[in-house]
Amino acid sequence: HLPVHFLVQDFPKEEMVALFAKAHVMIDTPLRDVLSRSAHEYLFCQENEGHGTLILSEFSGSAQSLRAAAITVNPWATIEFADAIYQALTREEIDFAELQRYGHKYVQEYTLKNW
Repeated sequence: HLPVHFLVQDFPKEEMVALFAKAHVMIDTPLRDVLSRSAHEYLFCQENEGHGTLILSEFSGSAQSLRAAAITVNPWATIEFADAIYQALTREEIDFAELQRYGHKYVQEYTLKNW
């Protein structure tokens, strides 16, 4: 069983939606970013597929608005980053249900048009 799949390639939008819906964890850790569109898309796709966990860089432009729906990390702090990945992979489903519900509701209310 391979717990992590690192994908660096282009996917059609339909396939990205399917990947976001099925992913248990998404790591979105830019060192500098204005808006993390993929973080918003991931949270939006999580509605009916369980409770995925978003790990988001504190340097992302989306960190301020999505902090309550994600585990935020400093990508340069490798120990804390590794701990966040471990926490996301070993979490209890119920522990992150509220994060997921908040994140999904937030991205539905505050769409890209608000940015």
